[in-house]
Parts: sequence; structure tokens; C-alpha cells
Amino acid sequence: MIRPNSTVYLVSTMPVFDENSVIPLGTLDKNYTGQLYANLILNHKENLEQIVNNASISYFFDEKDKNYLPEDLKKNNPSNIFIDTENSFQNIKDIFDKYFGSTSINLIVFTNSIGFSSSELKKILDLLTIESDAVIIGKSINGSVSFIGFNYLNQELISEVNWDELEFESMLHKVNKFDNFVYVWENSLVVNSKNDFKLLYLELSKKESLEYCSQQMHEKFTHIFIEYKDLLK
Repeated sequence: MIRPNSTVYLVSTMPVFDENSVIPLGTLDKNYTGQLYANLILNHKENLEQIVNNASISYFFDEKDKNYLPEDLKKNNPSNIFIDTENSFQNIKDIFDKYFGSTSINLIVFTNSIGFSSSELKKILDLLTIESDAVIIGKSINGSVSFIGFNYLNQELISEVNWDELEFESMLHKVNKFDNFVYVWENSLVVNSKNDFKLLYLELSKKESLEYCSQQMHEKFTHIFIEYKDLLK
């Protein structure tokens, strides 16, 4: 089998499965916060499994989650890599240094995001097939970065970005300093706050959300929304 010339890295931004290490989101307790972020990861997994013929997939989890992964994610081994999510810059730099040389198109997707389907992931990767240097940024509706992809190596850019605060306008400013094409993919969502939790509820209430979030995953999210329905008013 010919190895695809693209790789997608699904990168955790925090511990999710070790409940003792989970940081509560707003007034959600640790258990439901973990469920929320686990659902986002599993939703990505469903979409990524549909593009395995288009790209290699690697999963990056917090090292604290190593002994707590659910069976569905344990099956990915050896595609599972464990990192210290408290050191965002080093994690991204390591991905560049260790993995970007293997494929010419590389897409980093952050696990606390949602909003792009498997067909859209294919289109995102296709945009990076041009011969010129190019970068694509996922712009969330709340002004964050949901993903970033490259078809070339730019260590200077990696060093300049604040990977702890993935704010879209700042990222766009950094990327535009270099001689590369820049694509912006809009309408995703990054979940970092209580207000983002409300936005997630509103987005998943739309019929179009079934394109990127299956009925089964909708039910998992609905379980959390029902438990915290007062936050959604």
C-alpha cells in the first residue's frame, strides 16, 4: 500500500480521560467536562476514519491520559502518542521536527474543536496540494484557531506563534509575515469556555451539524446538555 502524502495530527490541548487531571469547564464538574472533551475527540475520530485513504492519522493525547483511554481510542495504537499538554510550544515543535518530514502536507487539528466533516477535511488537504508554499487556518466562530495546515516547513513561524493562546487574528498576522499563500477556513467552533458551551449547543441544534456530527455523537452531547440545561438559557 502506498503511504498517503498527507498526515493529520489530532492534538489534545489538555488531559481529558484522567478525571483527576481534568480542569472543569465553567460550572461543569470534572466528570462532565471530561465527557464533553472526550465527545469532541470521538467526533473527530469518526470523521478522520473516513479519510484514511487520503491521509495518515496520528493521535496525540496528554500523558496523564495514557492509562485511561477508552477502548475505541486504544485501538489506534501505535498511532497514539502521549505528550505534556502544558508545554504547547514544545509539542508543536516536536511534531514539526519528528513528523513533518515524512509527508509533504501536514494538518494539525486541535481536539477541542468541531465543525468540519470528513468531506471538508479532504477539501482542506486538497488546498495544500499547490506547488507554492501554503498555510491553511481554521477560523472558529469565536475567534480561535481550530486547525492549521502546511505544505512546507517554517521553523521561524512555529517559534513565533503563541501556541498556548490560539487566537485567529494573531495567528493570521504571524502567517502573513511570510511569503506563502494563506487560506482561511471558517465556521468551525473551539470550546474553551462556558459561552463556547452555549455556542456548541446552538451549532449542534442546526440540521447542518449532522454533516460533521453523527446522530450517535449528537446523543452523547445531548446527554451533557440536558444535565446542564440551565447554562443554556
